[in-house]
Amino acid sequence: MGFKVEPKSIGTFSEKMDGLVVDANAAKTYAEDWLSIEGSDARIFATIAGAAEEAKSALSENYERLAKIQGTAAVELDKAATMYDNTETAEAERIDGTYKAGE
Repeated sequence: MGFKVEPKSIGTFSEKMDGLVVDANAAKTYAEDWLSIEGSDARIFATIAGAAEEAKSALSENYERLAKIQGTAAVELDKAATMYDNTETAEAERIDGTYKAGE
C-alpha cells in the first residue's frame, strides 16, 4: 500500500484553519471587551482591575499569536494541496504519454 494524498481534503482542511483565524480574532475581541474594568469600577475593584488587565493583555497576545499561526498554516496547507494536485496531474500526463496514440 502506497502513500496517497487527497488534495481536496488538504484544501478543505486549509479552509477550516483559515476559518479558525476569525474565531481567534473574535475570542480576542471578547476578552478585551469583557476584561476591561474602567471608571469608578476600576477604583472600587483596584486589585481585580489590575488582574483583569493582566489577563486581558495575556489573552490578547495569545489570540493574536494563534490567529497568525492558523493563518500561516492555512496558507501552507493550500500550497501543499496545490502542489499535490499539480504533481498528480503531471504524473497522470507522464503515464498517459507512455501509451501509443490511437490504442
